[in-house]
Amino acid sequence: MAGASCPHCGARIPPASRFCAYCGTPIPPRATVGPASMPPPAPGQPAPGFVPRAPPGSHRQRVLAIVVVAIVLLSLAGGVFAYVFLYGATNAQVNRIDLGAPNNACGLGATPIAYTTGFAAPSASQVSLQLEVPNFNVSACTIHAVGLNASGWSIVQAGVPLTIPGLGRATLNLTVQVPATAYSGTLWLQVY
Repeated sequence: MAGASCPHCGARIPPASRFCAYCGTPIPPRATVGPASMPPPAPGQPAPGFVPRAPPGSHRQRVLAIVVVAIVLLSLAGGVFAYVFLYGATNAQVNRIDLGAPNNACGLGATPIAYTTGFAAPSASQVSLQLEVPNFNVSACTIHAVGLNASGWSIVQAGVPLTIPGLGRATLNLTVQVPATAYSGTLWLQVY
């Protein structure tokens, strides 16, 4: 009897099946020669030895739900990474600061100073610097202005005029504006 179906749930029943594989309903015996069938179970009780199967499609739905959750979690993680990278990451890396004087103020034209301690800063931020500036001349000198020769950078505030005693040192306080674009390299300062 090919193509038989369960009288309870309508699922296809393979030939010689005694119970529905989906709902466990006993299948009435067919007109075949064979061993006597077992008596049907009490109403509402599964047949002895019946192991219920999940309804068709439930496995696919579970896998689909797991895939959707994984995609959502990866998207959130990617969003956090992008935010940190674009808005919170260090975009300016200064590895050295060079200080010189084109007009040889304080003798710095002949002997420019290289400060090997650089810094890192987020783009479009302000950074305060304190630089020890030497005077290579025997007499005192005064720095009246500070210039910056690095693309996109600007000086917000400079502690000038700064008078440095002969063969002495003084601290130059400076606030610089970091460029809005990424930068990596040397920051060139010029004093006049």
